[in-house]
Amino acid sequence: GRMMAALAHQLRTPLAAAMLYASNLRDAELSPEQPRKFAGKILSRLGHLERQVRDMLIFVRGDVALENVSSLGELFEELGAVM
Repeated sequence: GRMMAALAHQLRTPLAAAMLYASNLRDAELSPEQPRKFAGKILSRLGHLERQVRDMLIFVRGDVALENVSSLGELFEELGAVM
């Protein structure tokens, strides 16, 4: 149970950030440079999500240990940059 909760958190963090940036693209009145910035942030968070899934698959196969590479601090820093 605790392992699954930790994995869900590791996936939810970059997913939530990507969803926030996508929502801003859709709903906000943006300056000309903001869409490119938000798209870059979305791609970054989705890349992080892809790496998390890759690391989980490696862990399941027993190739290497799973590392905790994301932090809540990173998410709040990025959210602060948007606000």
